[in-house]
Amino acid sequence: MSSRLFPPTSTGLPACCICMEDMTSDLSLLPACGHVLHTKCLSIWVKRSDGNTITCPLCRVTNEAKIDR
Repeated sequence: MSSRLFPPTSTGLPACCICMEDMTSDLSLLPACGHVLHTKCLSIWVKRSDGNTITCPLCRVTNEAKIDR
């Protein structure tokens, strides 16, 4: 599955679905759904999630991959 990005910002670059900032570097790919977001934003999302299940913040698909909290 190809990676999916949030729609572009006014600068023309795709935006992170969590912080809505331009995605220029330090990106993470969620393997189950292919969404891409900032690694720092994903880390915050994971720390706030319940239990061991990690879902995509955009589409809520469960990601089986282990992500350090």
